[in-house]
Amino acid sequence: MIAIPTVSNPVAAAATPGDLRQTNRWKRMVAHAMQHADDFVVQFEYRDRKGKWSRRVVSPIRFLSGGAMLGLCLCREEPRQFQLEYCRNLVLRFAHEILMPVPLVRLDEPAGVAQAAAGSE
Repeated sequence: MIAIPTVSNPVAAAATPGDLRQTNRWKRMVAHAMQHADDFVVQFEYRDRKGKWSRRVVSPIRFLSGGAMLGLCLCREEPRQFQLEYCRNLVLRFAHEILMPVPLVRLDEPAGVAQAAAGSE
């Protein structure tokens, strides 16, 4: 049995992404969401290749080689690859709490700009 954090009040992971224990914990959470795809999704902050941070909600599909996962990004509404080493603050969420499309929140921009961008996508 996998120990899963309380999802009605999700607690963000406190360790840095490079922490092996934290990465293993995240993999267990993602695996749980994969095994219970109708019930759970994962939410996390993600750094893209350009170094920009955004908040994503993803329905994981499977693990890929090199520490990556393939998942349906509910912000972009398409399959995407995510490197777990570029994730932070990963939490498990009940799928019924999420309504698509999920706004893509850019975290590197000033608060007013990020909110406006989220509302326009």
